[in-house]
Amino acid sequence: MVISTDPGDMDSNVSLNQIVTATFSVPMDQVTLISPSTTFTIKQGVTPVSGLVTYSGTTASFTPNSDFYRELNIQQRLQPELRM
Repeated sequence: MVISTDPGDMDSNVSLNQIVTATFSVPMDQVTLISPSTTFTIKQGVTPVSGLVTYSGTTASFTPNSDFYRELNIQQRLQPELRM
C-alpha cells in the first residue's frame, strides 16, 4: 500500500525539476518498479513523461529527463502489477 507521495495530491508550487516519489508501507519487489518497468509512470496532462525510476528501502523515485511544464498537472500512476 502507498502511504505517501511527493508531491502530494493537489500540491501546488511544485518545482519544475521535482523528483516524484511514492513510499510504500512494506518493501516492494524492486524488479517491478525500477526502469525500464512501466508500473510507475508519470504523465503531464495526457503526455507520458520520460525519466528514470529507482527504488531504495520502501521508496520509489521518478527522476524526469527534463523539467515539467508550467501550468500542467502531473499525474502519478502505480500499476497493479507491483509486487511485494
